Order: sequence, then structure tokens, then C-alpha cells
Amino acid sequence: MSSRRYPRIDLRRPTAVAATVFACLAGAACGSTEAPPEPPPSAAPATFAPTQAPLRRLRAAQYQNAVATMFSVEAALAATPPDDPELNGFTSIASAQLALNDDLVRDYQQSAVAVAAAAMGDGARIAELLGCNPSGADDAACMTAFVQRMGRLAFRRALVADELDDYLDVGLFAAGEANDFYAGVEYVIVALLQSPNFLFMVEVGEPVADAPARRHLTSDEAATRMAFFLTDGPPDEALLDAAEAGDLDTPEGRREAALGLLDRPEARRAMRNFFTEYLVLDDLELEPKDPNLFPEWSPTLARSMREETLRLLDDIIWTRDADIREMYTANYTFVDAPLAESIYGVPAPAGGGWGRIDVPEEQGRSGIIAHPSVLTRQANPESTSATHRGLFVLERFLCRTMPPPPDGVVTELPPSSTAPTLRERVAVHLEEPSCAGCHAISDPLGLSLENYDPIGVYRDKEQGEVIDASADHVITGAFVGAQGLGAALAGLDDSTLCLVRNLYRHGTGHVETEGELPLLVMLRDRMAENGYSLRGFLVSLVSNDAFVTIEANDNIADYEASLARGETGQEAQP
Repeated sequence: MSSRRYPRIDLRRPTAVAATVFACLAGAACGSTEAPPEPPPSAAPATFAPTQAPLRRLRAAQYQNAVATMFSVEAALAATPPDDPELNGFTSIASAQLALNDDLVRDYQQSAVAVAAAAMGDGARIAELLGCNPSGADDAACMTAFVQRMGRLAFRRALVADELDDYLDVGLFAAGEANDFYAGVEYVIVALLQSPNFLFMVEVGEPVADAPARRHLTSDEAATRMAFFLTDGPPDEALLDAAEAGDLDTPEGRREAALGLLDRPEARRAMRNFFTEYLVLDDLELEPKDPNLFPEWSPTLARSMREETLRLLDDIIWTRDADIREMYTANYTFVDAPLAESIYGVPAPAGGGWGRIDVPEEQGRSGIIAHPSVLTRQANPESTSATHRGLFVLERFLCRTMPPPPDGVVTELPPSSTAPTLRERVAVHLEEPSCAGCHAISDPLGLSLENYDPIGVYRDKEQGEVIDASADHVITGAFVGAQGLGAALAGLDDSTLCLVRNLYRHGTGHVETEGELPLLVMLRDRMAENGYSLRGFLVSLVSNDAFVTIEANDNIADYEASLARGETGQEAQP
């Protein structure tokens, strides 16, 4: 059993996260122009500077997946974790920066009680976790065995001595009060599921002898970070065993573990969750559309739209392990009957269900850029929006940010009766000095997608006028339509780096700092050398030394120093 001491964590104390948002504008230099020596594949760049690891609360999906791993799918269905807020485009970032309040603490308590009750209904799983036959309500040896195993699964590490004593006391006291050993088991489960060590990913790390400003994640912390990043779930007992054996202490060991995790169906689920959030496709069925203009719009059609996009990404990433830039250029897609009939105007797949089709050439579509899911989300209830669609491309595919409009600016466009096409209507933005600077960057990108109406149906005219889908942009250069935009994005190193940056944000719970950007640029370059395989990038990131390196936290260092001196008192917060 580990003798390591872990700081106690106050659930209500906000987490301090120092993260510098670094965004290189088009044409701007990003760091030094002198190229550092090429490091070995598993080493971080010489200019890499880690940041402190934020204390990350499990997202709702991660919480439920953890319950399913420990107990069963039925127990996970009984769980009621709080909904996830969003910050900087990702719920994972919010989970690292927003503190719990009393209502959320109460929600977790109620969920723990419900999960424990459901778990106790699965006698076979409880017997497996026990590994012993209790002789009576006071069987301390059997309760100890259960607390050790259950605690290891819940905390993703072995319990330290004080923790084992505390939870053993809870179990034996409850068992004695009820004169029922299994009542004690249930109380232990309830208590473990309310611990910060279950609800949060705690990454304290260990000192690095030759680099006092840095710490390396412990083996069990590395296992936890890997598993939640790649599968949205906790490390199972096999991965925890590998961690305890030291298998994750080397890049080669982490690489082998990553390959194993990526072979699991949970990895596909995790990547779907990422792209759903990245492309803003959650709750697409709640998007309002004018029923008089779009009678075919329905929640069923919206769900089909989202599934289409995720199936295309599944095919690129998992089925073929192909160049991820195909997400911008694919000339094929997957449809069911609602999509085939309402959006693409092609026959429904034979026999029902889903089928792959070549996108009708005359529609000029190109990858997810012209998917109805993306086009629908980035449009108004009654009309398209060059600004929404353009900003989406800038922010999600190029990692550029735009300031909000100045106070007092009138954002309404002229009526269609005076300017029949959107291109003519948005021209007013370019005539207003306070608007032109931003709209000249966003609107051309959005106007290149004007061949698709507010639910993504192809059209070549707007109010009888032929649509002009040409664009000339400071980042992409001149192009025409969705196919031109897709080709431009696929050819830009910045778009690949932007995807890498967003995956890193999603996986680490913070916006990359300037010191972390050299790592992401290096991994982007290695990704290009590896045929732009997204799976290859995930393995490269996890196996890199930077993945298990964090900046030292003075509070933790002071706490450990006080323990070394034998001092007690107020415990530091990570």
C-alpha cells in the first residue's frame, strides 16, 4: 500500500488556474524564429514550459462512465451528476475553473445514494468486489478487503493508510448500527462517491530532481489522465496494475497503453463526445427554425444531421485511420432516409438504416463544412448568417477570436426587399468603420457557404438572384464555395494546429499557454509526417514526456515540506 499523503480538498474552494490564451494572428510570428534542435520523438521541445495542473471535476459523462466501470451500466443510469457548464468552448475547461456550490454538493450526495442503491442490487458484482464471504456484521477483515479494492477503483490509486482507516470505520459503524454487513458496504460506496478524490482528477505529481520548477505525474495520475483523455472513463484495474508496475513511467509504456485504450469502443465514444462539443452539435434538435419556411425541420432530422457528421468522422478516424484533413474535403457522406429525402434529394438507403453515398456533384459540398448539422447550427431561424458561419470557421478551424461588437452598433441588416441577396445586405457592415474591421474577416468565409439554406439544403439562387459564393480572405486567399473553402483549410498548417490545440484544451482542461504551444507545433509537424492520422497524434501526445510533466505548485511543495518536518495543521490546497 502506498504511504503517500494526499492533501485534503475543499469542494467549495475555487481552483486557481493561470492560463495565458495564446493566439497567433495571420502572418504574425509565433515565438522565436530560431529553430531549436530536433528532440527525440518522446521528448518535449527545449522551449516547452508546462503549466500547473488544474483540479478538474469529472464531467457528467466521465462520472457516469466511472460508475459503469466500477459497477454496471444499470448503476450508471441511476447516477444523476450535475449538468456541465461550458467555458472557452469546452465543458472540460469549465470543470477545471468553476468551483462547487452547496447545491452541486447536494446533487452529488443524492447521486451517490442512488448509485449505491443500484449497485447493491447487483449481488454478483458486489460479491466480486468483496472477494470474501463476511462472517458477520463485524467482519473487519472482509470489510478491509472491500474498502481497499473499492477505494482503489474510486480514487484511481491505492488508498493511503489514513484513508483506509477512515472508510473502514464508516463501513463497520454502519454495519454495526444495522446489524448488516452489506449496509456497511453501501455506506462505504456512498462515502467514496462523495469524496473529492473521486469527483476530481487530482494531479499533484512528484518532484523532478534536476528541475525544481517541474513535477512529473505519478504512475497512477498518468493512468488517470490517459484514460479520461482517450476514453472519457477511468483507468480499469488492468491499467492501474500497469501503473503500479511502473509500465507507464516510460514513453514506450505509455505508447503501448495508449494503443490498447484506442482499441476500445470507449475511445470512439470519447472522440464523438469531443467532436460534438467542438462542432457545437449538442442539442441541435432544439435549434429553432421557422416551420412555415422549413416544414421538414424536426428533432428527428436534427438527430440525423448530427449522426451524419459523427459517422463521417468515425470513418476517417477509426475505420480507415485516414488523413484527418478529409473532414474538410470529403466528397462522400452517410445518410438515412430523412437526410436523403429532405436534404440531399437522393434515394434513401436500401433496407432502411444508414448508407454511404457520394455527395451530388452539383451541390458543391465539401466535408463537414457543408454538412447540414454545421450549416443549420450556424444560421438564423429564418435566414442564413454570413457572420455566424464565418465566425464558426475562424474560431473552430483557425483558432482566431473576434471581439464583440462595439456598444451602440446597429447589427440589423437591411430588409431583403431592398437587397435581395445576403451578400448585398452584409455590405452595409463594410461601409461602417466600426464594423468593417471584424466583418471583413468573418463575412467572406460565411458568404462562401451561401449555397446552403438555413437547414443546409442546396440552392443556387436567393430570391431569384444567382448566388455568388466567391471569397477572398486574408488567411485563405481567394476561393469559391464550400469546396474551395475545404481545400483551403486542408492546405493550411494553421487549421491542423487549431484541431490539435482544441484536442489539447479538451484533454487538459485549460487553454494552452504560450509555453505549451511549442509542444503542439511539434506534434502537429509529426502528425503531418505520419499522414495526418488523428489516432497517431493521440498516441504521440500521450507518449511524450510533456504529457506527464506539470509546473510545480508552491502550495503543494510547502505542504510536503511541512510533512517532512513532522508538522501538522492547515493542509494546503492543490
